[in-house]
Amino acid sequence: MGKKLLGIADQDRRDPRFTKYMTKPASELADLDRAGLRAWLTAVVDAGANEADKTIAALVKPAAKLRDGWDAAQANRDSAEAAVALHRTTVREPLVAAVNAERRTLHASLVQVAVKEKRGKKWPETFFRKAAKGKKAQAETPNA
Repeated sequence: MGKKLLGIADQDRRDPRFTKYMTKPASELADLDRAGLRAWLTAVVDAGANEADKTIAALVKPAAKLRDGWDAAQANRDSAEAAVALHRTTVREPLVAAVNAERRTLHASLVQVAVKEKRGKKWPETFFRKAAKGKKAQAETPNA
């Protein structure tokens, strides 16, 4: 988008209106973590909302939508992580524990049969397949 379209022809970087909002250069913003970027964005949006200069206020206005989208994406991430943790603790872990308990019981019974019928030590193991390592699903993380 051109400067003339935005109404800021040849903005001087030494202008106090410009330096008030652009407090960090892009190189410093790249080094911030999510919380730091969110705090910087909130500071810019809040300061721009109270700005008397309509040109600056218009420039900062789209950042409010960005911040709201960021908050919505964070809420989605948090709810997805909570759902995964709830499923793990209420469904998956009890099921794995129950299956392992049954396997131990079955293995103990097979060992008793092997001793009684004088089969080899490895005979009970033939009833169990070795666990194949599966690929872990890669978690999708939004870039927001």
